[in-house]
Amino acid sequence: MKKKKRIIIVSVAVFCVLLIAGTLCGLLFFAPKLTLTLNGGDEEIEVFSRYDDEGAQGKYGGGLISYRDVDVSESGYVDTDKIGEYTLEYITEYKDKKLTAHRTVKVVDKTKPTIDCAEEKITVYRGKKYIASYTAKDNYDGDITDKVKEEWGENSLILSVSDSSGNNASVSVPVEYLDDTTPPEFYFLGDMNMYMKVGSVFDEPGYSATDNADGDITDKVTVDGSVDTSEAGVYTITYTVTDEAGNTSQETRRVTVVAPAPQHIAEQPSGKVVYLTFDDGPCCYTADVLDVLAKYGAKATFFVTAQFPSYIDMIAREYSEGHAVGVHTGTHEFSIYSSVDSYLADFNYMQEVIKQQTGSYTDIMRFPGGSSNMVSRQFCTGIMTKLVSLVQEMGYSYFDWNVGSSDTQTTDPDVIYYNVTNGISKQSASVVLMHDIKPATLAALPRILEYCVDNGYTFGTLNASSPAVHHGVNN
Repeated sequence: MKKKKRIIIVSVAVFCVLLIAGTLCGLLFFAPKLTLTLNGGDEEIEVFSRYDDEGAQGKYGGGLISYRDVDVSESGYVDTDKIGEYTLEYITEYKDKKLTAHRTVKVVDKTKPTIDCAEEKITVYRGKKYIASYTAKDNYDGDITDKVKEEWGENSLILSVSDSSGNNASVSVPVEYLDDTTPPEFYFLGDMNMYMKVGSVFDEPGYSATDNADGDITDKVTVDGSVDTSEAGVYTITYTVTDEAGNTSQETRRVTVVAPAPQHIAEQPSGKVVYLTFDDGPCCYTADVLDVLAKYGAKATFFVTAQFPSYIDMIAREYSEGHAVGVHTGTHEFSIYSSVDSYLADFNYMQEVIKQQTGSYTDIMRFPGGSSNMVSRQFCTGIMTKLVSLVQEMGYSYFDWNVGSSDTQTTDPDVIYYNVTNGISKQSASVVLMHDIKPATLAALPRILEYCVDNGYTFGTLNASSPAVHHGVNN
């Protein structure tokens, strides 16, 4: 009986426990709940792209109560312009319940940099450092050219670069290696053919040298030669430069120093003046011409040559007897008109002859054939235009004539006499062209002098202050 009673008591107790537990479970199961659910999960986006937050949903309900939406507040910020990891927080609250959730957003850079090389193909001289021209840019880091690595191979240049996010890029540029066989190049200031007066100062106009492989190598130029401006002549200055590959270039500057031309300002005769001039001598007739001039007390101007060496000493006599001496030509070969240098070489030679005979240079001259000659065209077009300008720049006075004797075209003294006196009679200042190498001129000279004396003419010698008688230049 007692045993049966104990079983009943235990059974009731178990039932009560089970009843209480079931009630509690039912209450828990059917009780309203607050939930917070993320839309989507953690995200990873490319820098500079657009980010749209998917948000979260909050709900409350369950059991005997239907579910309803509950407001969700969001906090946090994703800067899509800056690489990094950002956290967004979502909070929902209802009555005494509160839930919190988090989303992680990573802003990353997965875009490779770009390398732009200016050369599609690179040519390099062996043994030379070559500076390639390229740029590297990254969408996030910007200009990263300074991070580019160069790897020179036998046939290519590999350019590689990594951005701050570890994205790699590389390009291969074909490379051709060459042996340097090209000589350097000179660049000169001033003329390579210079003309100066004796006594002037020579200043190097300047030069530079560049090489296709070595660049500027002006500091390697050697200069040989000098210019003695105290003495007339042609001087050469040689410039030489060699590049590292052994290629050599050489150039020469020619400096022609012309004899001085002192400007003698002399008083000019007044009234009717005759300037008798004799070209092409001295020769075998010159001494007789001087004797005739001395007999009449007449002074003349001799434009001399050295074509008859045996009579060169007549120049000293002409000068010592008060006649003027000027340069005509050393050789009287019209080939001297082939170039400015050729002409000046002949001119300087004749100046030295005159200096040896008279003790000084002269400042007057006459071009072979006159400044209007056209025979020079056979040798060099435009040479007379250059020479007429040059001799005046150098300080010389050149003279043509306004009375011609035509003694190179006739052997009749009467014709020569008529040509000269007829020309003289038409003007107050006459520059008469004759030649002391013509016997007919010697024969006509006494009568010409008598005509001048009888008609009141004064005999003058040409100098820098004499009337300039110039023909028109035809070449």
